[in-house]
Amino acid sequence: MACGLAYLHEDIPRLKGEGPKPAIAHRDFKSKNIMLRSDLTAVIGDFGLAVLFEAGEPPGETHGQVGTRRYMAPEVLEGAINFQRDAFLRIDMYAVGLVLWELVSRCKAVDGPVDEYMLPFEEEVGQHPSLEDLQDVVVHKKMRPSFKELWLKHSFCYLPTSPPPPAGRAATQTGSQTQRRRLHALNILVFLPFILKYSSKLLN
Repeated sequence: MACGLAYLHEDIPRLKGEGPKPAIAHRDFKSKNIMLRSDLTAVIGDFGLAVLFEAGEPPGETHGQVGTRRYMAPEVLEGAINFQRDAFLRIDMYAVGLVLWELVSRCKAVDGPVDEYMLPFEEEVGQHPSLEDLQDVVVHKKMRPSFKELWLKHSFCYLPTSPPPPAGRAATQTGSQTQRRRLHALNILVFLPFILKYSSKLLN
């Protein structure tokens, strides 16, 4: 899943016999849009809202408040999105954090049960939240899905001893470098609690 999104977000230069592949923002990344092949390989689907960022070309329709409300990043809910390439890729990364939270919530720890499946923020706003409900929880109250102590006993999920670098330091890196750093963290599920907390602040 993370590798697929890394490919979408990457600008790939012109190859022999092929044109360049521009960066693509999915804009509706959620668990329902992740499908599994028979070998359990994850694939990303539903590109109806996707936007291509080709060099020297306008990205087309970039209305900010699109996608599934529950998975919208704080800046999208607030209507304060910066209509630039990195801003849209950042929004995808916030949604990836929520999907990974869903995955972790359904994994069995060594000495614990598997919790009943819940959508992100379902405990706070229910199954059919309005835009205003999510704005209150995510933007105004700045809430994020919580991690249970039991989940941190998973062999593949642990908290790092320090948070990601502050926004000022991240801003000195190029967009692609920062995206690769984020996706590496996603692949090993080390920085997942921090993705939800800091994803809307990186590169600002």
